[in-house]
Amino acid sequence: MYRSLLITLLACSGIAAAQGDPVKAFDPAAAALRKPGTTVRVELIGDSTQTDNAGYGRGFCANLTAKVDCVNMAKGGASTRSFRAQGLWDRSLQTKPDYMLIQFGHNDAVISGATGDRALANAADYEKNLRQYVTEARAAGIKPVLITPLTRQYFEPDGKIHSDQTEHSQTMRRVAAEMKVPLIELQNESIAYLEKTGEEAGHKYEITKKDSSGATIYDKTHLNWAGSYVFGRMVAVGLGNAVPELKKYVKPTAAQLPPEGEKAMRILERGPTTIVLVGDSTVATGGGWGPGFCEAFLHNVNCIDDALNGRSSKSFIDEGAWKRALSDKGDYYLIQFGHNDQKMQPELHTDADTTFAENLHRYIADGRAIGKVVLQVDDRPAP
Repeated sequence: MYRSLLITLLACSGIAAAQGDPVKAFDPAAAALRKPGTTVRVELIGDSTQTDNAGYGRGFCANLTAKVDCVNMAKGGASTRSFRAQGLWDRSLQTKPDYMLIQFGHNDAVISGATGDRALANAADYEKNLRQYVTEARAAGIKPVLITPLTRQYFEPDGKIHSDQTEHSQTMRRVAAEMKVPLIELQNESIAYLEKTGEEAGHKYEITKKDSSGATIYDKTHLNWAGSYVFGRMVAVGLGNAVPELKKYVKPTAAQLPPEGEKAMRILERGPTTIVLVGDSTVATGGGWGPGFCEAFLHNVNCIDDALNGRSSKSFIDEGAWKRALSDKGDYYLIQFGHNDQKMQPELHTDADTTFAENLHRYIADGRAIGKVVLQVDDRPAP
């Protein structure tokens, strides 16, 4: 279980789950502010295959120049209907981008027995929703761009991909033609690329998941770091071709993976890595979850349990244990405190809203300062 969890995290972004983060408190005024030095704002609107954590979002943004304020509003599990019903469309309009790149389809198929936001009556609803997005974006002074859905890797014995997105792609093309909207042809291009690459080689772009029997299988839909940069480049080049005035904002050569992306891919390819656990007795050897966690990993993972009984986020720092943990030079630090922070002894106690939070911020900052990834394990009881 633990290995599956960590691989999912690494495959996506190092810290977030495949379906994207929950919607956070939204401030329209702050959302409309642009990064200093940028001259154009481009925004992604769609489902998980566009997100930073499981799609081509981060690879797309990496292939644009620093003059572009690249905003990702895509949401895992979204359809043309749920994106509006959950308030995400209204929020996207309030960010005031110059261009919106809209891609839906994976979650718009009629789902047997589905109800609520994700239950679409028929294909006509998909078309109607797309047209409404285009109309409303234009009314807000935003230029829409449509993208045919990224293909799933549904290879058949003939070596060809038999896409389940054909109907939605055809609808997207028709809407783009009739409403005179620029179109990025990602469906056909992604199929052609993967068929040329081949099924086995194509797996290196996917994340993995567990099937109903607990076996690890390829996801066939969502992307790891390498996949994000391959298909993100494809979309960026497609944008420059579809909207000529934006071509100058597309980097002339493909962006390379950043260090954290290279690290994630090395681990996915079973390269050596070190994970360090930091916390109290509920993590430590002799009674915590740490030993079971470490035991689940393959030989390429060096898992070090530096947690100590009876420590709080304060005493772990004060006693020098955090300094020693940093000296282990882990690639990833999993940190859990809370059980002893609520105790009233001065050497242990922290206030949940002030000193406890400050200590957690310090752990994160210290880890990042030496180029490491810090994962905070929530110690609060489930609601």
